[in-house]
Amino acid sequence: MKLKTYTAILIGLFSIAFSQGTWMWTKQVHSELEWKTISTEHFRVHYHNGIKNIAVEGANIAETVYPELLEQVNLESTPVIDIIFTTEDEIMNGYAMWTNQTFIWVDQNDAVIWLENGKWLYQVLSHELQHIVFFNKVKSWLLEPWGMLLSKTPGWFVEGLAEYMTEKWRPHRADISHKYHILTNTAEKMDPHYDGYSKLLLFAEEYGDSSLIKLLEYRDKLNLFNFEKAFKETTGKSISNFNEHWRRTMNTYYYGYMAQKESYEDIGIVTSLPVNKQRGFSFSPDSLNIAIIGKMDDGQSDQSLIIAKQDTTSKKDKGFKLFWWIKKEERIVDSTENKESSKPHYNKTEIDFGRFHSSMSWNQNSNKLAYAKYHFSKNSSMVYDISVYNTETKEHTWITENMRATYPIWSNDNKSIVFVSHKNSNSNLFGIDLTSNKITQLTHYTGDNQILTPAWSPDGRQIAFARSGQDGQTNVYLLDLFSKEITQLTHNSEVEFSPVWHSSENKIYYTSHAGNTPNIVELDLESLTTIPRTDIGGVLQTVQWNPKGNTLIAKTLGDVDSSRIVFVDVNREITTSPLSIRKDYTSWMSKSPNVLLTEFDKIKPTDIISDQPYKFYKHPKHMTSFLLLADTPFGFSQWSDPLGKHIFSIIAGTTDYSLDIPYYLISYTNAQHGPLWGVNYFHNLNWQYRLYDASPNGGMWEKFDGSQIWAIFPFASENNMHISHSLMTEFTFFERDFSFAKDPLEYNDLISTPDGFIEPESGAEGVLSLTWKFVNRRGHKQNVSLPRNGYGISVKMDFADDSFYGDFIYQRYTIDSFSNAPLGPLTLYGRYKFQTLGGTPPSQEYIGFTEDIPIYFPGQGTLGWFENMSPRGWSGDVVFGDKIHFSTLELRFPLMPSLPINILGITLGDITGAVISDYGRVWGFDNDTEIITAGYEAKIALKLGSIPFFFLSVGEAQEIENWESNKEPTSYVRFALINPF
Repeated sequence: MKLKTYTAILIGLFSIAFSQGTWMWTKQVHSELEWKTISTEHFRVHYHNGIKNIAVEGANIAETVYPELLEQVNLESTPVIDIIFTTEDEIMNGYAMWTNQTFIWVDQNDAVIWLENGKWLYQVLSHELQHIVFFNKVKSWLLEPWGMLLSKTPGWFVEGLAEYMTEKWRPHRADISHKYHILTNTAEKMDPHYDGYSKLLLFAEEYGDSSLIKLLEYRDKLNLFNFEKAFKETTGKSISNFNEHWRRTMNTYYYGYMAQKESYEDIGIVTSLPVNKQRGFSFSPDSLNIAIIGKMDDGQSDQSLIIAKQDTTSKKDKGFKLFWWIKKEERIVDSTENKESSKPHYNKTEIDFGRFHSSMSWNQNSNKLAYAKYHFSKNSSMVYDISVYNTETKEHTWITENMRATYPIWSNDNKSIVFVSHKNSNSNLFGIDLTSNKITQLTHYTGDNQILTPAWSPDGRQIAFARSGQDGQTNVYLLDLFSKEITQLTHNSEVEFSPVWHSSENKIYYTSHAGNTPNIVELDLESLTTIPRTDIGGVLQTVQWNPKGNTLIAKTLGDVDSSRIVFVDVNREITTSPLSIRKDYTSWMSKSPNVLLTEFDKIKPTDIISDQPYKFYKHPKHMTSFLLLADTPFGFSQWSDPLGKHIFSIIAGTTDYSLDIPYYLISYTNAQHGPLWGVNYFHNLNWQYRLYDASPNGGMWEKFDGSQIWAIFPFASENNMHISHSLMTEFTFFERDFSFAKDPLEYNDLISTPDGFIEPESGAEGVLSLTWKFVNRRGHKQNVSLPRNGYGISVKMDFADDSFYGDFIYQRYTIDSFSNAPLGPLTLYGRYKFQTLGGTPPSQEYIGFTEDIPIYFPGQGTLGWFENMSPRGWSGDVVFGDKIHFSTLELRFPLMPSLPINILGITLGDITGAVISDYGRVWGFDNDTEIITAGYEAKIALKLGSIPFFFLSVGEAQEIENWESNKEPTSYVRFALINPF
């Protein structure tokens, strides 16, 4: 088997194997945490210091629902399951592995909005445990995850089954997503959690739970689980037929539902915010500015915090700038008016970017904005904290630190801010005096308690807020800041949150999920009576009172316009009649499994067998193994500890069955103690390839057999998560050998170099390498092919000494840097690289220019391999020295997205153009050569699916003096570098 085939397999295997462990999400090891293990009859619960009470509660939940989860799918038992709980970051997620492990971030606050009378720990744990039960139910004789992969079970079934068995139909968890995707005709793009849930509900309603069990127990002639055949055998329908039946059912229900509800135009004035895909907004008290969390363009992978100021000087805005506080019946619009000209124009300024909480607040002077930003805090944990932006000084100031703080609201006197802070599943209101920076706790709830959406009363004496208590119900409460008395205002099982005060009357408006759709309800604070004010079919959520009018500002479902908002007339009356849709299209929503789980508030304590310090070497997990016995034997196996912090891998094989040329890699990674570090041992499996003096066999392979010890020290940037610093140290002890064979694994004796300018050297080499890397680059989909932002620098030092190990003595210093600067629709890209080499290295580690082209991969630069450097358009004698400057400037621009060419699954796309200039200087060894070239080229991505695997550049260039002499430029085709790292 060819080396490239092995490489492809290895990449796939490592991608699967390294998908576990919470550290893989953040690249932060969190070695400060001390881990312990609680053992029960069926579980090992691993937790770190500070969350023992959560771990015990999780053990109780797991043991209670475990027999019910088994009964639901007719399964007798599973191996002992490892549950890993952590609060190291604010990540609302959990996931399960086929290795009988589940990893869960337990400290959540805002999850109550979609839980609907539930609690996060119970919901996420029962959901993930159902995944593990499912993995065990469909397990066959084939090692996992191969059995699951070969079964081709769709994601919607895996997630939908867990939703069906452990949850109930809820607005924010599934219903809102269905409305959006059905109305936009994008049902095929729905999250598998959501369409999977409705599909499983429909399946169970029509075929029953017994059919689900029959489907899961089906095995084909090879005794393997085959989802497609199982589905057909169980239902008599193909999956595609069922999906079409599901689509028609959803369309009928949701269009019928929407047709009987009020429209946004029925309830007030509809308009749009001047951004793409807004997540939150706040009008300033003077109504001149809107703070918006959204996107400046669709390609962003982060969010922008924008202040939009309406341009009142534009003619097209005259008579319209105050439209949002004029009552609908008072607004006069000329029917002949150009609709386009009536749209207000805004001057938008991005004041921050990254990831933000949706809630913001202006002070009463409209010159300061408080907001919550996701950032690296203590121990590089990713959490939310409150920052204040001053529109006059343009300064940002953090006012909380490591508090997991959100929902800031300004006091009426601008002297303090109240916010929500949560720790270990317990939330409370806090206030900060902005003069003294003193923080005071305002509420003192204990236990599993969440608070959200506080709102200060107009007189400054009270704060309304939403709270989810021990019973899981989310209702509206009132805190009197003087008496400290707290009053519960609503008492419903549906989620009720986001209270907004009327500016002059003693009323509060809040969002209620009653009727399975977020709508607005009025609460009279004197009589405590409630009046529903809207009956929208989509989504309507209260945001704030109109600063200059008598309307309520609310955000909507983004089906037509993701930035659509409504100014709601709060004195209106609902005009709809009771809903009428045939049961055939509604019964699926209320279907539940035959075996229901014990409710979260009825969980009983379980027996704790032991509570001991965590030992990573106990209970190893077999991640996966792979054995291929084709033309050559090849195998892979990986093991891990339950935390996923100690990973042991082995890859082994031979070029043929004679076993004459074996190859293997033994690898260990430690993500628990100290920095992230590891040890690798290679034999015939660590190769570097490059073109070498136009070798007739296609280039030189160089083999590095021996050991590698490495460690990575990441340094987090507090304010901006797109900024990364890292220090990597590496010790290598290798035997180097080279070959000019087309496939080196097919040869026992390495072939010598062809006739050329440098004779490569073999020998032992010990190298200490230190690399510091800094990158400042915002995420954007253009970064792969045409980055318009970002800069970075990498400094690397290599030291080899034969007195320590090996046959060579040398020192190499490398500085590499890049920058991307937008110039209107163009991008100016620059790169500078300097390298110096002293001592007696292997001869192939030369410094100089040759005609051998480099090999680059997108997003990975040179992969740490040797980079052949040669200015584009230059041809001449090779140039060697001991120092080199190499730089390039490119004025890049987009040309076209793709070409209609597909060859064996490879497509051409992301085509860009550039005007280029390269500069190179090599000196030393009594030589000093300087080269400057210029030209133009097009870069074309070769893609597998939508993923580029490398870029080619096609262009013409030559030395500057040749352009001046009107000579014909040199044409070239070579690999293209987008950014070096």
